[in-house]
Amino acid sequence: MRTIQQIFDVLIARGHYKEGQHSYWHSPYMCNAARRGYDHGTITKAERDKVIRIIGIYIGDYSTLYTAQVYHQVQDRDFAARLKIYLNWAKRPKLRKDGHV
Repeated sequence: MRTIQQIFDVLIARGHYKEGQHSYWHSPYMCNAARRGYDHGTITKAERDKVIRIIGIYIGDYSTLYTAQVYHQVQDRDFAARLKIYLNWAKRPKLRKDGHV
């Protein structure tokens, strides 16, 4: 099985994680992008589940990374900022309750 970074990289490279509206092929939310990637054979079911589980651990009770960033008062939370997190998952900022990253 690929590492989480390898899975993110392939979802981004194949266009499943993309800014804009949801479509049959892509989504601006990585968990949905993983579902699209699985539906189109880009990643396996186990990899899809791994993406959803690992992002869930990172964002906690929030439905999306964006929602978690809003709650934690992260200033730089546009799509480009979220893409940067997924391009270098190992160096993702910590979400802290005091509103600082």
